[in-house]
Amino acid sequence: MTLVSRPNTVSLVISLNSTPPKPQAATVPMAFIWTGGLGGSTGSPQHTASATSVGHARPVIPPFDPTTGGLPRGRYLCSVDEIEALLVEAFEDSSTRSECFQHWLQAKAMLDALAAGLVQAAWVGGSFTTTKKDPDDVDAVFLLDAQVFDDLSNTSKGKINKFNQKDWLRKKTGLRVESFIIVRRPVANPWDREGLDPEALEYFSLRGRWDDWWMRARTDEDKTTPPTLVDAEPVRGYLEVIWP
Repeated sequence: MTLVSRPNTVSLVISLNSTPPKPQAATVPMAFIWTGGLGGSTGSPQHTASATSVGHARPVIPPFDPTTGGLPRGRYLCSVDEIEALLVEAFEDSSTRSECFQHWLQAKAMLDALAAGLVQAAWVGGSFTTTKKDPDDVDAVFLLDAQVFDDLSNTSKGKINKFNQKDWLRKKTGLRVESFIIVRRPVANPWDREGLDPEALEYFSLRGRWDDWWMRARTDEDKTTPPTLVDAEPVRGYLEVIWP
């Protein structure tokens, strides 16, 4: 399994309610092309992405893999604006992508309302991050700050746990979002010879399972059928958004 690391980037950032002024950085135009005819794509739109210069230029969201119609294997750091530009606005004929995107932001806002600094990041995957013209929803794992989560009332924690129940958010609110939760618990030394705290083991296990899952693609479009060993192979990538 390949994870994509980004030089000079921070894995997770904690502030949420207040947005500090962003440093002025050079914007480098990065042109890349999505080829048409992949997984139902109806055209061959060419897009220009911009990347913040950190000493060298790089595209943030790579081109789709023509074999799978998804992103190349790995996790790719990007911004909300880049998702909107490249996965919503680029699909002009889509009847679902704009709504899915707005609903994803609304789901995040529901978590934001529970506590400042709760949501650190989100992993976005599924058909929304492929060339499928009309995905049914957005699949998203929200990564939460452990300290903020632990300080919440049991009532608030109960509301968050609802986000982990399959189809709950859509049935309850109508939002086209399949949501999941990871409470991020930093561990100073994951290789401690004394053995890890059970909560740390649970965190690493959950994080690893989701990373593995987002790189898979189902061979059977019927979601009611269980995954097979063929489905277990990593064949595509997903996105990570970090909120400053």
